[in-house]
Amino acid sequence: MEDQHQRTTQPIGWPPGLPGVVDQFEVGWQWVAGAQRSLLGHGHLHRRAYGEVTDRVGRGRQVALIDQRLREAKDRAIEPVARRLVAMRVPAGWLTAAGLVASVASGVLAWRGLSWWALAVFVLGRMLDGLDGAVARRAGTASDLGGYLDQLADTVGYAAVPLGLAAGAGSAEAWAACAVLVASFYVNIVSWAYLAALAEKRGAGAAAQGVSTSIVMPTGLVEGAETIVLYVLMLAVPGWFVGWAWSMAVLVALTVVQRVAWAVRHLR
Repeated sequence: MEDQHQRTTQPIGWPPGLPGVVDQFEVGWQWVAGAQRSLLGHGHLHRRAYGEVTDRVGRGRQVALIDQRLREAKDRAIEPVARRLVAMRVPAGWLTAAGLVASVASGVLAWRGLSWWALAVFVLGRMLDGLDGAVARRAGTASDLGGYLDQLADTVGYAAVPLGLAAGAGSAEAWAACAVLVASFYVNIVSWAYLAALAEKRGAGAAAQGVSTSIVMPTGLVEGAETIVLYVLMLAVPGWFVGWAWSMAVLVALTVVQRVAWAVRHLR
């Protein structure tokens, strides 16, 4: 009788296993929201916490609290390593390629169930990704081609990890969550890449703003630092992959909405 009651109280039309997916999503979402509140130091989200571009594309400056501050701290931390690599004549392109290999290898290790190895290799890949730009700038070899290849390598790496985790889980729920997450990345790339191109067109790109990155874009809820944190969680607790993936997909979707809203306000 108890089993029958449980079955009849589930929402009509839900496929088997979906209530459990919703539970995982709720747990993941609550954890991410709590972590963001801790990082920001208060209980509610401030508009300035994730940044905005003031007035219009041709004016103002991005304020990305979490991502920008972590990037500045990272640059200071890796400067001695970058200096040593330049002295050893290590090309920045080699670091980009090694970071790509590490990210793909992390996905393969996750597929084989070697979670902690996958996590370690992923972190190594992110470290290499942080070094290539610093080495290129210090060696005087920074170029648009290097920035383009770096973005391409990041995109491949960020797709490899959830694919590996989904393959390792092997369930329909995991593959569905992976598909939604990767689809959110696809839409997000369009949301920022075109705006970055418009910034360059209007003379408000990276060079005009005096930043070290190849491109600039309106900031959003999920950027580089947040992505790394969420991927670390996925790899550290692969049993919750479905919940993490759905949570991240929602956050990425909110980031897309932020940028669309920015475009509606500022592009004419």
